Amino acid sequence: MSKRKSLIDELKAFFIASWKKALIVFFALNAVLTFVTIFFKINFSALDFALAITFIAVSSAVLARNEAATKGTRYIDISERIGSSRSINDVYPDKCHKFTHITRQDLLDYRVSKQSNGQTTNGRHFVSIRFLEGYNASKHTTDGIIYLECSEYRAHYHQIKVVAHDMKTSRELKVEFCGLEINKKYTDFPFKIFFQKPLNPGEEFKIIFSITLINELEVLTDNDEIMSICLLRYKKGVEKLDFNVCLDFEPQTVNVLSQKKLGGKTFDFAEDDFIIEKYIPTGEWEKRFDINWSSQPYIIRWGCDKPRRKFYVINYRR
Repeated sequence: MSKRKSLIDELKAFFIASWKKALIVFFALNAVLTFVTIFFKINFSALDFALAITFIAVSSAVLARNEAATKGTRYIDISERIGSSRSINDVYPDKCHKFTHITRQDLLDYRVSKQSNGQTTNGRHFVSIRFLEGYNASKHTTDGIIYLECSEYRAHYHQIKVVAHDMKTSRELKVEFCGLEINKKYTDFPFKIFFQKPLNPGEEFKIIFSITLINELEVLTDNDEIMSICLLRYKKGVEKLDFNVCLDFEPQTVNVLSQKKLGGKTFDFAEDDFIIEKYIPTGEWEKRFDINWSSQPYIIRWGCDKPRRKFYVINYRR
């Protein structure tokens, strides 16, 4: 994203998030100025009055913008992000499973790591790990979970790599793409992860899978970028959400946002705080699905219990 466009978006964000607060502060300060002028019988020259009004206007804007930076809203046009905007479509819903815990952890290495012989060890691919825990909340037996992944550009489904495991048994699970033709390119990739054996009502599942979108980072920037997750399709609800983004650099600015009205351009700042720290894979699955980082990675960790919104965004800047 260019600096000029970033500035324009920031100005839009200001007017959307702060104009009401700025007006309130402006009129309040004006009232104070008027009271002091009349009560103390102070005579202002036209220049003094103009300077005072200008000072009040600037102060109002600054105070309102500072408050909006922590409690207000942010303007983001996600129509520029095909994957994010497509993900909020209510297609391929899961009406059978209650998700007690969902974890999404993106592994984004924007630089290409090379061996001493010059061979590339990992391309600029989008890699993400997903942990899905829950149980069959329906009255019927279920044999798997349908998941939808959206890409920034059209690709054949055989260019998308999905590897899934049952976390209880460590056995690899069968994965099939749904209704996609081998010779066509798509931006939406629905696939089904089959359980090791069908689940009866009330039975639990604990699945992990990794997904790799080849060369996805070629069409994404490493500065002022967003990663998003949509919970719209989980009809039985989600009890706990963890959303993490790992980067090959330490981000200087991070915003975690949520959206009340899906598809709009206005986002609210998430209530729960996040942390940024060096990323060191721990545990069997993080180590198994880790990538060959080109430099020391950092992780943005954020999560919440009983997420109230259906769409969450992590916005980071280098």
